[in-house]
Amino acid sequence: MTARDAASHSSEAASLYLDEMTLDQLHDDLVQLARNYGRIAPAEAYQTGTTLLNQVQVLLDRTRSPQQHTKLYYAAAQASALLSALSFDLGALVPALTFARSSAQYGKTIENGSVQAYAHGLMALVAFWDSRPARPSAWPGGARSSAAWGHRSASPVRHRGPRPRSSARRRASGALYPRCARPDQRQ
Repeated sequence: MTARDAASHSSEAASLYLDEMTLDQLHDDLVQLARNYGRIAPAEAYQTGTTLLNQVQVLLDRTRSPQQHTKLYYAAAQASALLSALSFDLGALVPALTFARSSAQYGKTIENGSVQAYAHGLMALVAFWDSRPARPSAWPGGARSSAAWGHRSASPVRHRGPRPRSSARRRASGALYPRCARPDQRQ
């Protein structure tokens, strides 16, 4: 290897590292979207979230730095979670579930338990409102705590929240206790 080859290789390696200001701007844009979520039109928020997620995906292809990959996958998880919440608010339950799954997958990629727990909570919420109240407790991740995802925080509380509501809903509909169902719902 000559000095010229070494210089060429080092400049190529340097070009595969993103400027930190780019990552900071992306983080600031995500924070701004999250803070303004309730104050802007849903269509505008959805467009902004989609743009940010696309930007993250483009930046992931431009870097080879493991630290930057972790930051970018975390940003992708945040953007996907925001898009899931937006889709849910707009009544689009299938895209909401898809974005929540994407967020969980990004969290799994970077081994971030909080992200995974939040995404699974979103999936449980969507299932609950999609008239599938038994579904959240039946998921493979349904009985997990955040410690199983490698992180200790308040996420077990967030994650287990839909389970009592789903039991109450099934009980009220007579699905759990057929004899306790209202007379018009008995078979």
